[in-house]
Amino acid sequence: MTAGALAASGRSFLASRDVPEPAASAEFLSAAALGVSRGELMARPDLPVGWVARLRFWRWVWRRSRRFPLGHILGSQPFMGMELEVSSKVLIPRPETEEVVGAALDLLRASSAPGRTARCVDLGTGSGCIALALARHAADARIVGVDASGAALRVARRNARRQGVSGQTRWLRADFSRPLPAWLQGADLVVSNPPYIPSGRIPRLDPEVRREPRAALDGGPDGLAAIRAVVARARELLPPGGRLVLEIDEGLGRACLAFMEAAGFQARRILRDCRGLERVALGRK
Repeated sequence: MTAGALAASGRSFLASRDVPEPAASAEFLSAAALGVSRGELMARPDLPVGWVARLRFWRWVWRRSRRFPLGHILGSQPFMGMELEVSSKVLIPRPETEEVVGAALDLLRASSAPGRTARCVDLGTGSGCIALALARHAADARIVGVDASGAALRVARRNARRQGVSGQTRWLRADFSRPLPAWLQGADLVVSNPPYIPSGRIPRLDPEVRREPRAALDGGPDGLAAIRAVVARARELLPPGGRLVLEIDEGLGRACLAFMEAAGFQARRILRDCRGLERVALGRK
């Protein structure tokens, strides 16, 4: 059997199970089973496939047919040029979160000074994707990733080692719904992708999303519980002039700006993503 035939058979099976984007799933899984990139697979559909690779592929396709996310099946997810380890213990990084990183980097570059180390705190770091992207693209920054989950922090630490940024990152197990240690105070930037989905919406999410950690999704009855906590922690951690960058969901912008105003943040604004949806809230203390 060839790689092209293998991917085609997987695509047909996934389509029969109503799996979204069956062709892409089959291509990623067949490429991973063969140990090649998706681009190489598409360029060389005549690659021979041994029985070990076929067995691996169909084991993965069966899991995908049960709506396990690709990231959980393959154990990794691309994010801003990095290949990050993911598991069922962390939220799989999304493309929209790259816009949060981009906004944070713009602020760091605008406020940078020669010889000065920027201090950043990433609340609810999960896989570490935001903290690691900041470290990779801002060599003079030092970032602390905070998460209540020890399992998530173990993933983040492994990702930091693999990306070669362990020296720029530090990890703290703590619940940011409560006050954080005093040594975090004085940060230049607080950034977060908190859970912001209203609890009542979670049962209606796609099956793939419902397999992710509920703590990384559930924003309480109105979707704003974690956002309130992030704004409160940012008020404590940032000195005057410090910046807050926060990922939000569509429809939460007005409430988020109100929380920020009440907490003493100025220059508040909402950025929209490439689809025109509210995505990033910015503020200066």
